[in-house]
Amino acid sequence: MKSTLLPFICRTKNASGTLFLKPGTLPFRYEFNLDFYVPYARPLLLLVLLFYSANLFAQPVISWDKTYGGNEDDVLEKLELTTDGGYILGGTSKSGISGEKSQAGKGSADYWIVKISADGTKEWDQTYGGSGYDQLIAIHQTSDGGYILGGRSDSDAGGDKSSDDRSVTEGGKGDYWIVKISSDGTKQWDKTIGGTGSDFLTSVKQTPDKGYILAGFSQSGKGADKSQDALETSFPHDNWIVKLSENGDKEWDKTFGTKYYDYIVSLEITADGGYFVAGNSNATGSAFQWYLARFAADGSMQWEKFIPTNGLGGLTVGQTTSDGGYILGVTTELPNQDYVVVKLDASANLVWNKSYSGKYFETENSIENLVSITQTKDGGYIIGGYSNGDAGNEKSQNSKGVDDYWIVKIAEDGTKQWDKTIGGLYIDYFSGLVQTSDGGYLLGGSSESWAGADKTEGYRGGSDFWIVKLAPETENQFLVFSSGLLNVTLENGTTTASQSVNLAASADSTAVTFTKSENSDWLTIPSASLGKLTFGMDATGLAPGKYTATVTAAAAGYISATLTVKLTVKPANTGTTVRINAGGGAYTTADGKVFEADKYNGGLDRTNTIGNFDILKTEDDELYRSERSAQSFSYNIPVTNGEYVVVLHFAEIYFGAPGGVPKGLRQRLFNIDFEGVNRADEYNIIAYAGGPMTAVEEEYTNITVSDGILNIDFLNAGANQPSVAAIEVIPSSEYVNRIVLPALADVHVRDGEFANQNFGASGLLEVKSGSEDVTRNTYLQFSVRGLLEKDALISAKLRIYGYNAENTGKTNVSAYGIDNNEWTESGITWENAPVGGFIPLSYADVNDEAKYYELDVTEHVRAQFGSGRIVSILLKNPTDRNRKLYFHSKENPSGNAPQLVILTTAPYFAETRINQEITSPAAFPKSENGKSTVYPNPVKKQFTLKLSDKHEGAVSLQLISRLGRAYDLALPQQKSAKTEVDLSGLSLNKGLYLLKVRSAAATEVLKVLVTE
Repeated sequence: MKSTLLPFICRTKNASGTLFLKPGTLPFRYEFNLDFYVPYARPLLLLVLLFYSANLFAQPVISWDKTYGGNEDDVLEKLELTTDGGYILGGTSKSGISGEKSQAGKGSADYWIVKISADGTKEWDQTYGGSGYDQLIAIHQTSDGGYILGGRSDSDAGGDKSSDDRSVTEGGKGDYWIVKISSDGTKQWDKTIGGTGSDFLTSVKQTPDKGYILAGFSQSGKGADKSQDALETSFPHDNWIVKLSENGDKEWDKTFGTKYYDYIVSLEITADGGYFVAGNSNATGSAFQWYLARFAADGSMQWEKFIPTNGLGGLTVGQTTSDGGYILGVTTELPNQDYVVVKLDASANLVWNKSYSGKYFETENSIENLVSITQTKDGGYIIGGYSNGDAGNEKSQNSKGVDDYWIVKIAEDGTKQWDKTIGGLYIDYFSGLVQTSDGGYLLGGSSESWAGADKTEGYRGGSDFWIVKLAPETENQFLVFSSGLLNVTLENGTTTASQSVNLAASADSTAVTFTKSENSDWLTIPSASLGKLTFGMDATGLAPGKYTATVTAAAAGYISATLTVKLTVKPANTGTTVRINAGGGAYTTADGKVFEADKYNGGLDRTNTIGNFDILKTEDDELYRSERSAQSFSYNIPVTNGEYVVVLHFAEIYFGAPGGVPKGLRQRLFNIDFEGVNRADEYNIIAYAGGPMTAVEEEYTNITVSDGILNIDFLNAGANQPSVAAIEVIPSSEYVNRIVLPALADVHVRDGEFANQNFGASGLLEVKSGSEDVTRNTYLQFSVRGLLEKDALISAKLRIYGYNAENTGKTNVSAYGIDNNEWTESGITWENAPVGGFIPLSYADVNDEAKYYELDVTEHVRAQFGSGRIVSILLKNPTDRNRKLYFHSKENPSGNAPQLVILTTAPYFAETRINQEITSPAAFPKSENGKSTVYPNPVKKQFTLKLSDKHEGAVSLQLISRLGRAYDLALPQQKSAKTEVDLSGLSLNKGLYLLKVRSAAATEVLKVLVTE
């Protein structure tokens, strides 16, 4: 009867779930029936895995891979961690001197041993063989630092083999061949152990007495080294173990099993110095059973057990576990082979069994061959084998070639934690793995793949050893704050404040602890937990100045997260901060700035307002819907004498706005003077904002007031009348410059069948993670060349406008830093996209509400001051929640494009600002109002510059790219009315450039759009 209750539920034949025992004295046999049928449990299985996906177990990353081989077939069989931190690799080779193989072959195939260091560097290799076929099966480091090698040989004496084959019958050749070598690979002795027929070694281990135990199966009868008769003489196939002394002399041997087909697949040394063997048996003569047995150190059997397979397939490995029980690895039978893992307790009662597989096409299960299973340091297990499957069922990644390594990490109860597909572009067969001293894994097998996918080196011959090092799992478990910085300004005295931040972990049940830096009594930290956290700041008793504290969130086995808290304490009277809503009433911004109703103005009293329309590039629309606008006007603001920064806010709400007149290019031009000094000449709101109904801020630094009144004059410059929406006057010592930078590039990439497609023109950016053809990541790029001082950077926040398109719940979007800035919006695809950092910079939870979501990327931006000041950021969902997130790109007509919001105490070099877009560049008007002009514009290879009359003498010309790169252009030394400028000798990308025209009398900046 097939069980359909739950996936992975197994039932024994009786209701109590106990084992059926055959009566008798020890040794005795247990038999029990595993009644389950895994394939029909797939729908429930998927639900279980979706539930567990919330735990966010991450795949470990590949640290490095290495290929070792000669000019023919080299097949890796075993690998092991060595006491010096390196690794020993053992296999079978048909190669001569070539590639990494330094010695000629001895026969048709030989043992080949390669010793490598911890980073994969080859230290030495050695070849051992006779004149025939010698196949290495096992290798094990010994207590003296050397190694014991074991395998099967049909060679007679010769080469490295000191004894003839033991067989006395034609066609029955093949014995156990044991070779002992020193730590540098020097052969110390060898032993041929066999009966009169064929014998097949499967395992060799050093015993506590420094001897050796050999395990395998034999087709020999009594004779030669075999002391017992075969259990069935017509077609013998029995389990055979042999005990050797330290110098390789045989001490005893034992033949056991049934009169049918028996073979051992693995042997373990038990805690009491005995032996545990696992294998398969055709004990009934009709159906295979799994076979388990325990032996004392002297070879006496303690018990043996037979477990019917119910057609699942044979054992490939069996091991003891730390709880005294057993873990078994099984590969199910064709046509749909799966990994199956069975856990037994110390009495061999069933605890659980679980199945793991991928998909081959959409409707068929793929073929997976389980090779090894190892208990890990955390009490769970790691399963290794090879697979031809794509993503589906328990497999999260598509195949890389024909066959790939497929690794599955499971918890102590069999719950899948992560899986990883590793492969080249052709055939890769997995042989084994070890957990390394740093907590990672070393995987090994045989590869026929050329360089590509995960394989970095080409093949040497028919097949090669291929080793892959995975980083420690602890590097894949992390904590992360939703923002890495809290920044607060308070007056000294008794003022307090609080700010909140979220903390997430790569496993939802993680228990965390908090610590804070010394001398930070002013900071109150909340109880340690995941989720929303509120931190308190108290300026009581603190002297004016800047204070910084760090809070570290930690958890066992996790990379910690750090939160920086900055507190600025200012004296009660440090100067005068004034904020005025020009032409409007009192208003408080979204970030808490308080603007007074319009005051301190002089000149013509004329204001302008617009209705409840959207103002782009701001959350404070109301601040920009009113303005003071007249032929000329001034503000005379009472302040304490000192140095100030003035921030002016503008938005064009008449030209090109609802109810206004159509937009032109030079309809409003005005000058701005501070304290009688001109600081802005022919200011054009539309040009600097990028269009009408769009907010723009201008910061003017180093303004000194000595008479108690700050004078600001707005003066007509020949086109309509000046206007201003709001004014901020801030003492230089307290000024924080807020800069909103638009994206240079924004694009998403997709996997699967879309992996080679570019989506650079899309109006939506997508983020999603899941199985085949589902995963989408977004790439963003910004220029921060205008930031002058690294140490002045307070914070950098990425703002992305979007929503969850498939669910009303919260879905994580995380930001990762990218050091590679070579990608382009029009050229990037899934296949060539750069890799981001492993630990997210910050994250946000996105629901179905369309709004701006904010992520802290301060440290990554700060790091780019030494890397060309271009910032690339990757957005992805690390939780495999299969929920699509949409974000607006700069191509989206909504205007809600990605922004990088910078807070800095230093000036921003506005000339490299890149949010000045030409929205209608088909033609520029001829010179008017004293302005030079460029035509045609857009520009291909040449353009004509018509100079303004205000230029005198020699003129210099410089073309400045969006990234701030300057190109000096050759011009006549004397001014002429029209000058032909040739760009054909420059290597220019398409896009917007600034053209700086400079003479002794004037300097002006024009915009040029290059299309070829």
